[in-house]
Amino acid sequence: PLQVPPPQAPGPAAAAAGQQIYLQVSSPSNPQWAQGLAQDLRTAGMRATVLAPTTADEMYRVVIGPYASRDEAEAIGRTLGMPYWIFTRDSTRGAQ
Repeated sequence: PLQVPPPQAPGPAAAAAGQQIYLQVSSPSNPQWAQGLAQDLRTAGMRATVLAPTTADEMYRVVIGPYASRDEAEAIGRTLGMPYWIFTRDSTRGAQ
């Protein structure tokens, strides 16, 4: 596989106060499916959880983390072998 060096950044992009940074790996509408995927990821040694929708038009979010910085999340994301998105959430909402 092609080895591409990571982009050089001025420093780690730390989470803002009151924010949590996650890797989102799925956004299903079925809560049982979301919980099953999160359990599979935990079995593989990842800190996976399901974030419940906060509005009627949101889906469940299967996430890994939280991470201290976007850089840390990106580094883990590159090792997953699956699509992911960086998701930032207000820490006062919590995870389920």
